[in-house]
Amino acid sequence: MTAGLCQEWKKGGAVLLLAWGLLSSFGCGLVSREVKVPQLVAPLSTATLDELLARLNDFQRVRTLSARVALQFQTEAPESGLGRRYRTADGRLILARPASVRLLIQAPLVKTTIAELASDGHRFQLLVYPEDHRLFVEGSNDRDYTEREEALERNPQWREVGSLRRVRPQHITEALLWEPVDEADANRLTTLEEFRQIEEERVPGQKPRMVIRSYYIISLLEPAGPHRARILRKFWFDRTRGLLLVRQQVFGEAGEIRSEIRYEEFATAPNSSSLIPVEIRIARPYDRYSVRLGLDRTSLVVNGEVSEALFRLEKPAEWGDAVRVINLDRKGN
Repeated sequence: MTAGLCQEWKKGGAVLLLAWGLLSSFGCGLVSREVKVPQLVAPLSTATLDELLARLNDFQRVRTLSARVALQFQTEAPESGLGRRYRTADGRLILARPASVRLLIQAPLVKTTIAELASDGHRFQLLVYPEDHRLFVEGSNDRDYTEREEALERNPQWREVGSLRRVRPQHITEALLWEPVDEADANRLTTLEEFRQIEEERVPGQKPRMVIRSYYIISLLEPAGPHRARILRKFWFDRTRGLLLVRQQVFGEAGEIRSEIRYEEFATAPNSSSLIPVEIRIARPYDRYSVRLGLDRTSLVVNGEVSEALFRLEKPAEWGDAVRVINLDRKGN
């Protein structure tokens, strides 16, 4: 090593030693101060995938359910950021497995019937009662009527029905009578993950604060070719609330979110030990509507006797032939 190089090495070494001293003095060279960050809500419940699936499938013990309900519909146009919220209506909801539903919607206070919806799990019907808007709509649960409905939008009578024209009874059954997850089904795959989300927490008498909440998410998938899978549903369990099911997402063929369902409050019926969601919000982004369902706890009946005839509607005979009948499976009506 030449004398010049040796001298340069000594200078560089001195600089390195000086830098190391500064790093040691200031904690790796980073000047810090204490800051507030969202606090993790604790304690956190733990569970395995098998335990969560058992909890999910345990709800199958609820074979029928009926209750008085309060409903609030809202139409939504995300592109413009505008929507239309309707007044809360009263009603009666009856459900039966595997996918039958009857919903009566009444005007508040006066209790006049606005509409009825029903499905036997295969076909659905909608009856709109007000005399100026009388309508009978029916179709199949498993068909996509997007193009048919776009054509109907030119019809003033169809538009004036408001959010009801987009509601399908099966949107309610998938929220409250979800199908069991069969682990033996080779065409179904399940995964488990933890997801931590920063949320605003509001406690009465306190200022809102941002917190971190931890969830377990079960994803249900089906094979879609070599090395590929299609997502069907996601179930969210809140680890800070005893692993309550607080959210469900239902996906379409292209992975789009068809239903965003949130469960906010729960109750038990007198004759059942199952926790029943009694405050539910169903958002249907591609159908451009959402609905809040509030089940009356005092009228909640689980596993009562229910007639199958309840889940089929017919046009009232007194309406005569003048009322508009729309069968979505047939064009030109």
